[in-house]
Amino acid sequence: MNSIMRISLHEAMEASFGLLAFAFPLVWFVTDGSAKTISQALLLLFFVFFVQRPEIRKNALVIACLSFSLLLYIEYLWHHLTIPDHLFGGRPPSNYAYFFSFFPIIAYGTIVWKRINPFYLLVGALLGFVIFLVWHTPYSHWLLAFKGARVDFGFRNAEHAGIFFATGLLCTFFFGFRVYRLRSSALRFLAFSGIVFFAVLMLFGVIATQTRAVWLGLLGGLLTASVLALMTRGLQPVLAWLRRPSHVIPLLLAAVAAAVLFDALDVSRRIAARLAQEEIGVETIREAARFDERAQLSSSGARIAMWRAAPDWIVERPMLGWGVFSAKKLIKADDRFAPEFKEQFGHLHNSYIEALVAVGIVGLIAMFAIVGLIGRSVYVAWREGAMPWAVFLFSWAFLVFWGIVNFFESYINYKTGFYVNSVIFGFIYAFYVQRPAPSSCTEAGPVTRVGKVAAQ
Repeated sequence: MNSIMRISLHEAMEASFGLLAFAFPLVWFVTDGSAKTISQALLLLFFVFFVQRPEIRKNALVIACLSFSLLLYIEYLWHHLTIPDHLFGGRPPSNYAYFFSFFPIIAYGTIVWKRINPFYLLVGALLGFVIFLVWHTPYSHWLLAFKGARVDFGFRNAEHAGIFFATGLLCTFFFGFRVYRLRSSALRFLAFSGIVFFAVLMLFGVIATQTRAVWLGLLGGLLTASVLALMTRGLQPVLAWLRRPSHVIPLLLAAVAAAVLFDALDVSRRIAARLAQEEIGVETIREAARFDERAQLSSSGARIAMWRAAPDWIVERPMLGWGVFSAKKLIKADDRFAPEFKEQFGHLHNSYIEALVAVGIVGLIAMFAIVGLIGRSVYVAWREGAMPWAVFLFSWAFLVFWGIVNFFESYINYKTGFYVNSVIFGFIYAFYVQRPAPSSCTEAGPVTRVGKVAAQ
């Protein structure tokens, strides 16, 4: 007689938490960034397991994230009581709380139910990104991008599209080689073809979005990874891997495909034209800093003018700031800006200055503390052999890339920044939470990385 397998409520919640965590990267794209229900369900389930599991309650980063969220709402009450309505943004700091606290929830979703490979988070993000591009980017926009126009591919603007393409390019660069672990040669060929297509698509997007901050971030991230690879002697297994002709030939084909793409898109001309579009010299900086109306209305001039005005706002409320999303009202109340400027700009195009204005020195220090704990977790997971060498290098490359692009855009305010921050740091932090318990480590000390890396 057939029987139905019975599961307890606790097991059902564990399964739901894990499935929702892995569904989030795909669902977010499919719903065009409106996956509030799934994020709220994940948050609720996480608090259930936070109460039940001591290892989560004792996690330093989780404690830091919860403390930061509590600090934000305490500041919000203080802002509400002390800031005039015409200067107070009025919105609760939920965006900031989610931005800095949601990625551990994604990470724990890989382990609460079953120990699931964190790479499935990236697979879901890849599928969602491709679906989004197919659904939201008309064929005419692809043609315009190919001819040299700057397009946004259905995102808020080209800057926001650029961070997705650049993040996808970093993922492809560091993890594309994993397709060679497939045992079936037929599957390996299909997977490699998919990786080459995805790499070309990401490279095309990085070029087409014409975002200088993204180019600079990619350069900084890849240079950082290169230095770390030399310092950790991590290039040894790569060189050993390249000794096989079956590995070298596909790489050469990929290089040829990239060269053909660069030639077809006339990349050097596009980059030169974009870099020369706004000449930033000493006089330009002086004019913008003096709030010259003509200089203010350019992209670079607007940033310089706002960054010049921000310290005056910060010194008035240095410790706790003016409140989240108050920058727009501060700009409108500042007589130094032209009326046209006030209509066009409502945030500071710099996540760090934006944070200082919004939550003050106390809030910014708490943010940097969370970032520092992320960096520590990457190092610990790598030293204990729980994080593959490629993930270790990718983690630091992305941290540098993310740090640079946030200097030129307030991604902290937007759902696109929240998504990238949550999925990528959730993926990175998952290796830390999945590492074996400290008691299971040998007494001989940290794992020797050279031998360990060769196996990975």
